[in-house]
Amino acid sequence: MHKKVVALWIILFLLTACSRVPVESTPVPPTAVGPTEAPSTIPPQTFTPQLTTYNLGESTILQDQFPEDSRFREMPVRLEGANHNHFNSVLEAERVEYPADRPDCTAETSLTAVDQQAFLSQYTIDFLQTIYGQPDQTKAARQRLGMEASTPPPTTYNAVAVRLNFLPATADKLAIIQPQSEAETSQNLLGGTVSLTGLTAQFCPDGYYVPAMVPDSEACKRVNFNQPGFPQQFVINWDSPDAEWRRMAIPESEADLTGATAVALRAALDPLSDLNGENEPQSLTLELVDGDGNMAQATTPSLDFPIGQRQPNEYFEGDSFSGHVYMNSVRIPLTEFGGIDLTNITEIALLFDQTSSGTLFIADLSLIKE
Repeated sequence: MHKKVVALWIILFLLTACSRVPVESTPVPPTAVGPTEAPSTIPPQTFTPQLTTYNLGESTILQDQFPEDSRFREMPVRLEGANHNHFNSVLEAERVEYPADRPDCTAETSLTAVDQQAFLSQYTIDFLQTIYGQPDQTKAARQRLGMEASTPPPTTYNAVAVRLNFLPATADKLAIIQPQSEAETSQNLLGGTVSLTGLTAQFCPDGYYVPAMVPDSEACKRVNFNQPGFPQQFVINWDSPDAEWRRMAIPESEADLTGATAVALRAALDPLSDLNGENEPQSLTLELVDGDGNMAQATTPSLDFPIGQRQPNEYFEGDSFSGHVYMNSVRIPLTEFGGIDLTNITEIALLFDQTSSGTLFIADLSLIKE
């Protein structure tokens, strides 16, 4: 079988929503590590930064599998209602026991083997078209797979629900927030100053750990629910619609954004936070400011509340949550920010103005290009 088709199989195996894979069981704690120390300054980035070790959650699983080819690690796919065994036409039909605490994994919501195999066949064709197709075929396939920076990620593919988290290549991405330490709450990755108003931001190192291993990490909720890959992230809390992550200053050397296509954000709701309404989505506003003080805003699409049930936690403080907490990928084209000079942008801000309170995990805020 062609190597790239094999790679696609493993991607879907890891991220089928209703499979009983090892990450769902209670993780074995790694060797204890001390809290991450925040550097006094963060070196500025350019659109072609050197590769650094960074846990991107579910896509990091793919990086470990395919370190030699970035195309695989940039395309994590979550197929809603899927079981990894249903991709295989050789296996006999298995007796499926649906977990009572997973409302997204029931006989009514699960896909059939026919549906999944049809999905895999079409996805494989489109995936290979992005590599070997003619220019018009490649562009159409990239749009269907959610790889075009100028369009929002699709929520369905081949008539089934999916979560497509395409991640641009390093050379096509300028990271503004990509949590590495508490230092980013005062200075962003471009070297610009940061100010927080009406909110708290706590850095969560990557990996699984318990509060005894990383003191004061209760807000990271590592022991309360599963986040595939356990990525580095900030946990943001606010209790007022005036909350802002502002003054993410853009240095003069990076002020011209005309080479970028969109602003990309990866975030997830904390389903156990009392600051989030039960089963209610969240959204926020992105703001760009130019050198003359002109401002333009765009509101993100809704960030879904994870599917699952709140349950008592027998071993650690706080409740547990039965579902998975996946990152939502949001892309807003720069064409939506009208009335400002995109050749001279001095500030990017996150405004938590769409709800009166909330808790979000933020793993990435970047400028991306095609």
